[in-house]
Amino acid sequence: MHFSARRPFSFWNKGFLTYALLLAAVFFIGFARPCLAQHVELENLVVDNQADRIMVRFALHLDEAERLALELESGAVLGLTATADLSQDRSVMWSKGLTDAEYLCILRFDSLTRDYILERPGVDRAMRGRDLGELLSTGWKNIDLDLGQWALLSPGESFFIDISIRMTHLEVPGWMKSVLFFWNWDAVPEATYRMSFQY
Repeated sequence: MHFSARRPFSFWNKGFLTYALLLAAVFFIGFARPCLAQHVELENLVVDNQADRIMVRFALHLDEAERLALELESGAVLGLTATADLSQDRSVMWSKGLTDAEYLCILRFDSLTRDYILERPGVDRAMRGRDLGELLSTGWKNIDLDLGQWALLSPGESFFIDISIRMTHLEVPGWMKSVLFFWNWDAVPEATYRMSFQY
């Protein structure tokens, strides 16, 4: 009778670990794929003085909300970040950065009520609705960013505000980010805008 020694099975052997990581990568690539042909557009951009504060006001519009709805219904949690950077435009020297502000809202889907949920900064109660396009149109029609004291602006000088809009997947496990370090976690391509003005 012939017996052969067999290596004891281990979940951490090289072959199994490679297979598990490959399987997880395929799963998350399907989960985190960018919504192609979608864009967030900035509308009605205004800079004004409110109680001696520099206020930037604008609205956002997302085309093809149906694609984003599929992402949310599949379990994705998305964060939309809008950042505004105020700089002084100096023709002889480099532009001088003065101040910045950030706006972050979170989008998710409630599978029990079948509602889309929009959580906005500074608002305790989240907005809910069955129509994602209508929800975003209402929730993003008035976005305010406070860029600080109006005294930062010097009369007769030129300034510009750079605004960046980005939507990314949130709640992605850290280990998956390290495995897929090359993967772009943006759900919608980043959009940037610049507004120049003279005070």
